[in-house]
Amino acid sequence: MKIFSDALSEYIYDRNINISALSAETGIERTLIHKFISGKRTPSDIRSVIRISDGLMLSFDERAALCDSYRFTYMGADNYERCKKIKKI
Repeated sequence: MKIFSDALSEYIYDRNINISALSAETGIERTLIHKFISGKRTPSDIRSVIRISDGLMLSFDERAALCDSYRFTYMGADNYERCKKIKKI
């Protein structure tokens, strides 16, 4: 599982999008997006991740992958795996 900053960086690179344009599209400050990319910060809630995925025009599967990487990063590897196991039950 990728951490959020790596997944976000990959989508931004793949789409060749300017951080300023993404900021304007999402309403999230440019400096904050840079911190997300560098791994210095993680979004405070899933709604921000969804706004970013909308700004990047991600497919349903890509959005799900970005949200999963956010949960993985936000919760930590152990808690993330526990939650996945619980959902299977």
